Amino acid sequence: MTRLKKTRKNGPLAQRSAPKEERQRDAEPKRPHKTKGRAPGSRHSIDPRMAAQAGQSSGTHANQDPRKGSKKPVPLNLPSKDPAVAEVRKQEIQPVEDLNEAMLDELQSLEENEVLQDLLDQIENGETLDADDQAWVDKKLNRYQELVAALGIDVDAEDEDE
Repeated sequence: MTRLKKTRKNGPLAQRSAPKEERQRDAEPKRPHKTKGRAPGSRHSIDPRMAAQAGQSSGTHANQDPRKGSKKPVPLNLPSKDPAVAEVRKQEIQPVEDLNEAMLDELQSLEENEVLQDLLDQIENGETLDADDQAWVDKKLNRYQELVAALGIDVDAEDEDE
C-alpha cells in the first residue's frame, strides 16, 4: 500500500478556523521593537523629544535653525559706472591728511595765480572789470575764503606779520 503524507489540513470534521480579519481584531496590538541606535538622518534633523526639552529650558534657542548661514549683510547695490558718483565715493574715502594736503595745494595755486593777481590789482587801482571777469574773480575769492576757513588760517594775522 502507498504511504500517505501528513497534511496540515483539518479535514471536514475539524473545528472551523476563524477568518484572518477576525484573528487580527482579537489579537493584542503589537509592541514596537526596541530600537538599536538612532534613526537615519537624525544627525541633521531635530528630534521632537529633544526639541521639546530644549524648548522648556531655553525658549529663544528652540526656534533658531543652526543650519542657516552667515549673518553678514550682502551689499545689494553694484558700484556705479557713472564717473561723477565714483569720484564722490573716492572723495568720501580719502583720509583727512590727504584732504588737508589737497586743500593746501589748492590754496597755494590760488595765491600764485598770475591772472587772478592782475585782476585784483586792477580792482585795487579803481578800474572796472567785465561781468565775466568779475564773476570769475568773485568765484575764486569765495573759494579762497572757504579754504582758509577750513584750514583754520588767520589771514589778518599774516598780513600784520608782513
